This record gives sequence, structure tokens and C-alpha cells, in this order.
Amino acid sequence: MSKPTKKCETILRALRKQTENKTLMITNVKTRVDMLAIMNEVSLEPDNYQMVDISRSRLTDEDGGLFLAEVVEHSTTLVGLCLRSNRLTERTVIALARALVANSSLEALMITRDSCVSLDVVYNAMFCSLRLNPLRPAESTWIISESGDTTYKNLYPEMKRQVDQLGHPSLLFLLSHSPLL
Repeated sequence: MSKPTKKCETILRALRKQTENKTLMITNVKTRVDMLAIMNEVSLEPDNYQMVDISRSRLTDEDGGLFLAEVVEHSTTLVGLCLRSNRLTERTVIALARALVANSSLEALMITRDSCVSLDVVYNAMFCSLRLNPLRPAESTWIISESGDTTYKNLYPEMKRQVDQLGHPSLLFLLSHSPLL
């Protein structure tokens, strides 16, 4: 197996020096080895991160998207997650939605649609996660948009309003959305 690049090693050293309230902001990670090394580092201490921004980095299921979902699920301190312009698939989006059922700390979420998954899948998965765990700060911001779209719209208030109108999920809803549990 090949080693991470020098750029990645620098990122890893910086992450290891910080002890808490870490912010991870990386763009243009080019190799699978680098992405896996970074995601592995983040997954070792999920409660040490407040913000994770992985933009334009070709993040896929195998390259760390599923690791990241685990970080979201287990973190009680993560308040921001930005996944602009990656290669997320339906599998990663559903894993993130499942993680959000357990996580109540995330306030800011940005996912731009890539060629691998439709906006409807992303929206529906995030809506279901909010329905199963409505305990989020009212000022939360969830942006789900087309890649390259510069008119970002916060979908959280509308999703939250719809969830509140629907009330508690029924047993039928819970059973039909069991993959998110």
C-alpha cells in the first residue's frame, strides 16, 4: 500500500497537534490513500472536532464517506459539516442520514449534489433523519443544492416546519424507514 503524500502528512501532523475544538478544512485531496488517512485520523477522536469541511476532494464511499458518517454519528461536538463537490453516492447519503438520527449537535450541513446521487434522495434522507430526531437548534442551516449553484438556500426551516406539522412518527413510518434506524 502506498504512503500518504507530503501534503497529507502535514495535515495529519497539524490535526495531531490540536487537542480539542478542531476544525478540519481540506480541499482537493487527490488520492484515495490521503483521504483514508485523514478520515482514519478524524474517526479516532470524533468528539474533538467542531467543523469538518471536505470540499472538492472526490470523497466517495470507499475513500472515507462511510468513515465520516461514523464520525457524525458518534460526535457530540460536531456542529458543522460541509461536503461540497464530492462523489457521494446514495450509500453515503443514507449513512449520513442514519448518523443524524443519533447526532443532535450538527447545526450546519452543506451537501451539493454531484453526478452520483439525485437531490431528491439527499433531501428525503435528510428529511427522514430530522423526522426521527427533531432535536436540533432552531437556527440550524442545512443547504442541499445542485453542484455549482450559487443560490444556496437553507432548507432546514422548511424541513423543520414540515416535521413539526407531521408530529411524532407513526409506527408505520418507523417501520418503512427502518434502514435509517
